[in-house]
Amino acid sequence: MSVIKSVVFSVLLFLAMTVQTGRMSIILCVLAFLSLLGKKAFARFKALLCVPVLGLLAFAVMEGAAAIYSPFDAYAVSEYYKFIAAFALSVILLARFDRGDVPGLVWGLCAVSAAIGLLSVDSAVPGPLFSGFNTLINALGADFSNILEVATTNRINGLYNDANVTGCIFGMGTMLALYLAGHGKSRRNVFLACVLLGINAMSFFLSLSRGAILFFAIACLLWLVLAGKGERLVLFFRMAISAAVVVALSIPAASALVRGSILPTFLTILSGGIIFLLDTLLVRRLAELCGRHIRIAAVSVGAVLVLCAAYAVAGFVVTGPATLGESGYLERGTALSAGDYTLAVDGDALSRIQVLWRDRTGALMNQWDVLYDGDPVAVSFTVPADGGSVLVTFRGAPETQLHSAVFSDGTALAMDHPLLPGFITERLQDSLSNSFSTWARLQYIKDAVTIFTQSPVIGHGLASTENLYRSVQPYAYESKYVHCQPLQVLCETGLVGLAAFLALVLGSAWLCLRALRRGGETAPLAAMLAAVWVLMNGHSLMEINFSIRGFQCFSYILLLLPVLLYAQPLLKVETAKGEKQATIFGIVLTAVFALYLAVFGGLLESHRMVERTEYATDSVYEYLDVLKSCVSRDVFVRSTYELNYVATAVQLKSPTYNGAMFRYVSALRKRGTYEYCSGLARYYYLPREEWNELFACSREGLHQVRSSADGWNLQMDFYREEVLPAMGAENMDAFLEGVIALGDALDALNSEDRLETVELNAKNQTFLKLCRSLKEEGISGEAAYILLSGVLEG
Repeated sequence: MSVIKSVVFSVLLFLAMTVQTGRMSIILCVLAFLSLLGKKAFARFKALLCVPVLGLLAFAVMEGAAAIYSPFDAYAVSEYYKFIAAFALSVILLARFDRGDVPGLVWGLCAVSAAIGLLSVDSAVPGPLFSGFNTLINALGADFSNILEVATTNRINGLYNDANVTGCIFGMGTMLALYLAGHGKSRRNVFLACVLLGINAMSFFLSLSRGAILFFAIACLLWLVLAGKGERLVLFFRMAISAAVVVALSIPAASALVRGSILPTFLTILSGGIIFLLDTLLVRRLAELCGRHIRIAAVSVGAVLVLCAAYAVAGFVVTGPATLGESGYLERGTALSAGDYTLAVDGDALSRIQVLWRDRTGALMNQWDVLYDGDPVAVSFTVPADGGSVLVTFRGAPETQLHSAVFSDGTALAMDHPLLPGFITERLQDSLSNSFSTWARLQYIKDAVTIFTQSPVIGHGLASTENLYRSVQPYAYESKYVHCQPLQVLCETGLVGLAAFLALVLGSAWLCLRALRRGGETAPLAAMLAAVWVLMNGHSLMEINFSIRGFQCFSYILLLLPVLLYAQPLLKVETAKGEKQATIFGIVLTAVFALYLAVFGGLLESHRMVERTEYATDSVYEYLDVLKSCVSRDVFVRSTYELNYVATAVQLKSPTYNGAMFRYVSALRKRGTYEYCSGLARYYYLPREEWNELFACSREGLHQVRSSADGWNLQMDFYREEVLPAMGAENMDAFLEGVIALGDALDALNSEDRLETVELNAKNQTFLKLCRSLKEEGISGEAAYILLSGVLEG
């Protein structure tokens, strides 16, 4: 029965991670609610009354509330669908599984990550496995066809179109498989574990996420430290052999990715068999030999580490010639100080060389300046003051060989690293010290801190960072998430939400550490879970992992496995009074979880029903009644219906609808978003000829997108094309003041310490300049209107 439960749960997990639809989230909510019915669920929650479980519930309450009070409602509800899917899976796990089910759950988690890994590798081809999978997923309402558009490099981006997120999932799956391979009760189990290990490890390495690889290495070192003496050597040699197999097979696999060959999929499956063979022949024998001879063990481990370090150093130091390949294109970079340079190239059949440069500001904004572009024979250029990164692109006939490229100061470009896989060499061109990804992440974090300080207690609501970044950023960039999970939580749910999230995350870690101190038969599992915890949360300090539905579902289950294994109730049950209290709290906890699922699942389903509402009617009054009904039935997305109601009711000029209309106007303006403030200016204040409020509301909305030139231009277009004709000559003074106030607000923005200015387009600059000139010269009325209309017609 335990095996069947684990299999069913693994299938649910796989579907939750791949069928990323609102319908699937609702189905999971229903299943979670049903899992809470009966005595077993009550008994489980009575035994699991601990900090991580309470943290999960408190965080769920904050997430649900943040989805409601977020001013960016349509964005927020899409984020909440992700969370509630992971939460529902967590409830099913807590309600229906116990300590004896954990081994089956570990197998299931490992199998799910391996399945997603294999599909991710095959999608880069694309191959038959991914095609069949996507056909099935299409029937369930989801689609992964969009990832095929980016599967053109020698690294995989995965099903979630983000190599960093999927890389971390595969890294955690690799650790699970390493544990299973060392604790298989039969050769068949060990073989299956090695197959899963090979698939997860190959998928992880082909993702080539530098952050995930870094924290994976840290987690593995921690695991070796925490592992018992009897397991440490076996684990070390299994890690070493698995790494050697994966690195060796990844070289031809990565090269074949861009050729559309099925070889990467085949090698990913084959790797597990090779690991099993070497594991059977070598791992335990080496561990036993080293275990009998401490000196041999120390020398062997030291030798392996020294060889790995020496090979890594040699891989970076040893260079050789490079070829342009079939594309006839190659780029190589280095850092140069300020000064004049020439470049001497030893290569055949080159047609063009381009030299690009950027400093840290350029890296932050992902912009390059061209220093040279032309003949490959006489390359000369000047690096501006303060120096920076130089990227040289070589173009020529396919398969052209480049032996060397040396700058006049003696700096040589590393053309190729023959000891490293080609895809690693390509990644080295983007150095961490002057990389766009590095500096952009730091900027995201800096701006997120500013957003957090504006509402530190409960945050701004879900999806707030995506929409508020433009209100604080020093240059225009797009980032949906913070790339740092604690800051993401702070921005969206404030200190209250972070406290709840940390209760879950840190509570899980504390259970693992306490189990390690106590020892026992589950200590090896605790050591592995602690290492997985480090990878999961360490990497999430610099990535968007927890903002991706698949990662949330996978990681929440891993965070709760220590609860199933090691949780001790906060209330003691040694006495009759303690037993009664525990029973009461168990009932209450179960009821609160059920109530949450019923309330928020019901609210989500109500939202989905509102989305399917039919608006076809010839009666404007019936239309208004439908809109009002939508507002009352949908607590998540109200603003669109409110704005439509306002835009319709204002045309009727009937006191009957003023109450709701005024209430909606107040609510929309209070949210302060660009979309709805500009909507009010156009559809409410313009028809009512409330000119001062029109301009004020327009500027309020602009604050949210003030780093975007599009926002300013669209508002100025609105003033020129719609407001000017509506106000006419008799309201020219008010019009000029409104336009100039917008211009002054833009000037105030650009006077700040920004990396780039926000500029109006030529037509709007001319219009603003004319308005200021008319104001200065005291021209208004009909004369001003004729002059401004002339600009409009032009």
